[in-house]
Amino acid sequence: MQNYILLSSHKENRIPYDIRSERLFREAEDYFFFFYKIKAALKKLDMALEYYPNHFKSLMLKGDILFSEGNCDEALKLYIRAFELRPENPKTVGSVANCLNELRFYTDAKIFCDKALNLSRHENEDLYSSLYELKIKIYMNLKEYTKVKNLLNTRTVNTNENLIVLKKIILKTLNSKMELQKRLLTTKLRAI
Repeated sequence: MQNYILLSSHKENRIPYDIRSERLFREAEDYFFFFYKIKAALKKLDMALEYYPNHFKSLMLKGDILFSEGNCDEALKLYIRAFELRPENPKTVGSVANCLNELRFYTDAKIFCDKALNLSRHENEDLYSSLYELKIKIYMNLKEYTKVKNLLNTRTVNTNENLIVLKKIILKTLNSKMELQKRLLTTKLRAI
C-alpha cells in the first residue's frame, strides 16, 4: 500500500503528503478530546508531523494542546508554521493573536486579531465573537479604555449570551479603571 500522495497545487509544499499523518492526527484528536490523554495525543501528533511536517491540522491541534497546557512559546511556533501554510485561515490568525496576547506582545496581537476579524466576519459567528472578545482583552491590556468602550457600544458586537455577560463585566471594570485614571491624572502625586 502506498502511503504518499504528492501535493501538486502549492510550490512551497513539495514535501510528499504522507497519509499516515492524517490517521495519527485523528487518533491524537480522539486521545485529547475523548480520553484527555494529553501525552498520548502529543506523541501521535509528533509522529504525524514527523511523517509530514506541513500537516496543518496536526500543527493546529498540537498548538491548541500546548496553549491549553500554558506553553504559549511552543504553541506560538506551531501556530506560526500553520499561519505560513494558510495565512487566510481566520482560526490560525486568531490563534497567533491569542498567543501573542498571552505572551504580552499586545501591539502584534492587535494586528493579528484585526486580520482574523476581517477574515472571519462573514464566515463563522462563534469564531468572530471569540475574536471580538480577544480584541477587547487586547485593548484592556494596552490600557486603551476609550477604544474598549467604543467597541462595546458598537452594533457589531454579536448578541450571544457570552458577549452580553462579558460586556457588562468589562463595562463595570472599564468605568472603574477610567475613573481611577482620571483621578490619577488630576492628582499631583509623584513617584519617587
